[in-house]
Amino acid sequence: MHDRHDRAARGPATTARARRAGAVATAATVAAGVLASVAGGSGWRVPHPSDAPVPTGTVTATLAVSATAAAGATPTETISATATVVPTPTMEVPITATVAATSTVAISTTPTAIPTPTLAVSTTVTAVATPTPAISITPTAILTPTPAISTTATSIATPTLAVSTTPTTVATPTLAVSTTATSVATPTLVVSTTATAVTTPTLAVLTTPTAVATPTLAVLTTPTAVATPTSVISTTPGPTRAPAPTATRGVRRAYLPYLTRSAEFAAPRPRVWGTQFVMEHSGTHHADDVAIELPRVYAAGMRSIRAAIRWDWIEPENTTPDLYDWRHADQLLGDYSAAGFDVLVMLVGYPAWATEYGCGGGLRPGMEREWREFTRALAVRYGRPPYHIAAWEIGNEVDGSLIVDDDDHARPPGWGPGEPTTPYGGCWAGLEPEYKAFLAAAYTSIKIVTPKVLVTHGGLAYVDSFKYGLGGFDIRFLDRLLAAGGGRYFDFFNYHWFLDYPFQPPGPERHRQAVATLARHGFVKPVWITETYRVTQPEVPDTYVTQVRFLTQEILPMLALPDVERIYWYGWVDYPPDVADQRGQGQRGLVDGLHRPKPGLAVLPHIIRHTNGIGTDRSTKRISAWQFTWPRSGETHVVAWSANGKAVQWQVPEAPGRRATVRSFSFARVMAGQCCAERTLPVDDGRLVLDLGVDPVFAEIGGP
Repeated sequence: MHDRHDRAARGPATTARARRAGAVATAATVAAGVLASVAGGSGWRVPHPSDAPVPTGTVTATLAVSATAAAGATPTETISATATVVPTPTMEVPITATVAATSTVAISTTPTAIPTPTLAVSTTVTAVATPTPAISITPTAILTPTPAISTTATSIATPTLAVSTTPTTVATPTLAVSTTATSVATPTLVVSTTATAVTTPTLAVLTTPTAVATPTLAVLTTPTAVATPTSVISTTPGPTRAPAPTATRGVRRAYLPYLTRSAEFAAPRPRVWGTQFVMEHSGTHHADDVAIELPRVYAAGMRSIRAAIRWDWIEPENTTPDLYDWRHADQLLGDYSAAGFDVLVMLVGYPAWATEYGCGGGLRPGMEREWREFTRALAVRYGRPPYHIAAWEIGNEVDGSLIVDDDDHARPPGWGPGEPTTPYGGCWAGLEPEYKAFLAAAYTSIKIVTPKVLVTHGGLAYVDSFKYGLGGFDIRFLDRLLAAGGGRYFDFFNYHWFLDYPFQPPGPERHRQAVATLARHGFVKPVWITETYRVTQPEVPDTYVTQVRFLTQEILPMLALPDVERIYWYGWVDYPPDVADQRGQGQRGLVDGLHRPKPGLAVLPHIIRHTNGIGTDRSTKRISAWQFTWPRSGETHVVAWSANGKAVQWQVPEAPGRRATVRSFSFARVMAGQCCAERTLPVDDGRLVLDLGVDPVFAEIGGP
């Protein structure tokens, strides 16, 4: 996925070859094996409700409404209507209203066209207290109907119900029976010898009611409460107009943790950690990941998986109607969800019939509709249990540039000639308006179906490799995307952070640069770091120490940033030994290719546990220290060490509780597989003193 990282490190003459010798050479053969194994029926598949056929066409519904009012004598009104509704199943709503009163009712039988018709009833009333009709509604089938009701109605935007023996077109009929009633606030049944129009009708057909005080007869097209439904028909919703995204351009929104870093009432959410499997496209390796590695990932404290879903695998050909092969996606997303993780789904690998390149580079003419249909189909299928989708990521490293080297034409046949990058990368730099349209189409299609599920742009490499004449990624992409209006179409900003990549400023500096760019265009958004790692190499033992040091020291400034909500370790498992030339960038994992844990895995649970909460930099010239506090919890976590390697004592400011659990992460002990030495220290009236040296110390303060 990060071939161009090697290109930037090794120079333009050799990087493309190195890239191909690694993940490139493997992807063509492994991908073919995956599809073959899945097609053979060996892949597990989650049964899905959307596999059922979706009803379409025109349905003719018959709505019969009967009403019986008893008042002394027992008059009976029967109204039958035949409505043609598209697309509405048959719905029968029997309604019975009974009023206790002693009356003699005479109903005039020949009404004519009246602009505001009333029903005059002559009667002798002995006692009318506050009659309340009892209505029983028993719908048998509800499918968001839009009924049109009249004696002979075909399609009426706002249907009415006219009561007469010879009905004509009635604008808004009312039923009023009252003793000289001119205006009744909430009438239910009013009797009079001279009845006039009542301002609050009692017999009405409502198209979209939100609240009805005391309705006596109402047919609701979008009911909010159904008395006793006997059957409900659900269908896959058709495309509707997408709600316009809320514009934030020109608006400065305050991100809460910035304002409440030290506030007593702050309640930040726990930071979520996640990871990604680089061989998930292989059926055999994915099975091993599920059986062996997912339990390890969960035990370490991670709760999210980043997965790559390829459009060209699901829809390899453009057909009418669309034919989708969901088997591989079902297996990946189903396995991760069943193991207790939510999934950040990265949409990559675009088919040649839809985009200029497998990495994107622009939709072909007329293909926006196909892209919208595909992303909507994804949201329909995976936007509900048993799947747990955290967010949809539209592409990966979309700030990659369209640079085709001579040796790019010698790529595997499955990738096609002249590809500027892999199907798992992006190539939209310089095409920001085109990517904005691509992103907006996916965003609106997904939000129609699952408005609460997050959508984001493809994670940015966000490095300035052009500054060094190497090409690859364009750091100006973010500014140009926002200028094109793309900021409205992602819910959070995400980028990749690697200390192994030589041409980038330190993490916090680059982070502040990105946040400032967003603010300049009027946006304040949460941040996810969707890829980070430290490489190890078996032939260089010190690289394992470097990975441990990264997890216990180098990563802390990033974890203390208040707007970083999630962080993903890219590559939980190294590439297996049978994948050629995957040294260097290929050995990113916390577990090697034979599923043997590296020393870094031993410290991971501690860094996850100790770095949640509001982070504060407590560093001085003599020490490096980071304090993480949970308001209201009464706990404080500290990670600290000597800045120059010399022994030094440090008093923790405002230490809560009476005792602290202190763990010392000696690099020598960790490398020997012994993890950390643990001891308990007293807290004396808010005073805790730690002895610091070159090794980091983790302290959990606030115990009873």
